[in-house]
Amino acid sequence: MVNPVSKAIVSVSAWDPGYGTNLDFKDFGDSDSVEIDDSVEYIARDWRGIETALPSDPLDIFFIDGIQRIEARLEIFAENDVVPRSALLGAVGAGVVHWDRRLMKSRFKELLHRRLVVLPVGVTPETLGSLDSSLLPFEIRHSKGSDFTDLQDAMQKQMSELEVSLAKSIDYEPGSLVIADGRVRRDHPVFVVGYIKSNERQYLSGKPAEVVPEIKLGQRTPIFRIEGSFPRFSWYIRVGDISGGHGWQGIARLEVSAELSMDEVASYAAMTTEYLPIAAPPLHLDPRAPQNLIPIGALERELRRGLGDAELVNRKLREAVYMR
Repeated sequence: MVNPVSKAIVSVSAWDPGYGTNLDFKDFGDSDSVEIDDSVEYIARDWRGIETALPSDPLDIFFIDGIQRIEARLEIFAENDVVPRSALLGAVGAGVVHWDRRLMKSRFKELLHRRLVVLPVGVTPETLGSLDSSLLPFEIRHSKGSDFTDLQDAMQKQMSELEVSLAKSIDYEPGSLVIADGRVRRDHPVFVVGYIKSNERQYLSGKPAEVVPEIKLGQRTPIFRIEGSFPRFSWYIRVGDISGGHGWQGIARLEVSAELSMDEVASYAAMTTEYLPIAAPPLHLDPRAPQNLIPIGALERELRRGLGDAELVNRKLREAVYMR
């Protein structure tokens, strides 16, 4: 039985509802279970907001992000099929923004795009022989299953691989801060810091969980360790204050590989606490403010522009299918 709520604080989410919310804790299954060590920096009863002194001043900050767009669902009748099998046509992109703090300017450093057809299990590239790729060039990829979610996962994987390839290929000066939008991956270089805008999982409990919504701008939580198949260190920061909002609004989570030493992790934690709030947009400029940092938002818009007009792509696809 759910206890009735007699008193509550009501606030309006800072995010446009079309983008969901930055706070949506979900019920994860046992396969997603992880162990948390919240005592790697402070024991639980000593948790508090931490104001950190910068061990170094990063002159170069790089932001890496990717996008994907599902453009069409292809229906394929193979020989002896009673119902069609589904494939996906879509596009992915990834890029890097370089924030040069010596000049206080940002620029796009690299932009990559790919148009893909993702095939389900049991469908070979020869099946697409009638699709004229000269009108709409694409690369073929395969999913691990035949469900629509399998096709989507394969598309997502292609975007992630582009992001990782950029993280590995960019020439960084020592001491640079490299931020990847989203979780850090096992195949990322060890110096990449993952930036998670939305909180979909409650990693902490007790006193540490109470501290997160209480931290102020310019503060971070203590560092904690996430055990699992890919161990990571993590911490929360506040990137913006929301007038009239609850404590979790304006919170973002950062994470790095557990291969780093605690001194290295503390250095990254200090730099992100100091500099990422500077890049946070005001609420009227971005539907996911303040978490969708200005360089990341600009990169997403530029990447979408590079995908081309979706209606024109669909028209070319139909020409490639029906006007051969």
